[in-house]
Amino acid sequence: MSDNIFIWNETLAEQVRSQTDRALQGQVDDMRQSAERFRYEADQQEERAEQLERNISSMQDRLTTLTTRSAKSSDSSDAATALIDRLTEQIDSSRTEAAEMKEQARKVREGARELDRAIEELERAKQAIERLYQELKELTQSTDATYAARIAAIKAEMEAYIRKMMGIRDSFGIGFTSIG
Repeated sequence: MSDNIFIWNETLAEQVRSQTDRALQGQVDDMRQSAERFRYEADQQEERAEQLERNISSMQDRLTTLTTRSAKSSDSSDAATALIDRLTEQIDSSRTEAAEMKEQARKVREGARELDRAIEELERAKQAIERLYQELKELTQSTDATYAARIAAIKAEMEAYIRKMMGIRDSFGIGFTSIG
């Protein structure tokens, strides 16, 4: 039988702490991977938007050339006007698409930053849990030691009292046995 009055299964507590730590670390790792994927996707979106803007620049050069030729030509045809209109629509559409891609990239990048902040908070929480575990372990061991010392002192006092009582009993026994 143990003399410990305060019972704390240190092995089980360590297993729970270890499992919790592994689960939290797994969550942190998953969040880091997601943040990296977000950053990669944002980079890809920005790259596509930049490519689209380069295409817009090329289309604008082409539009300028067509507009200049059409203006110089005395007989601007309906086909040339239709081509200019179609190219203008493509430029406008591409500008809108590029702006949307940049906005999506900005939002995805913001999502990655949010994940980074959440990771920092989770890391701080893990550290707080570890500190709490260590404090609890130390407090429990201290409580065990304190009460173990008190129990040992009480036990020693009881043993001394029992020896004293046995001594008194034995002293009576000697005198009474000779009478009779």
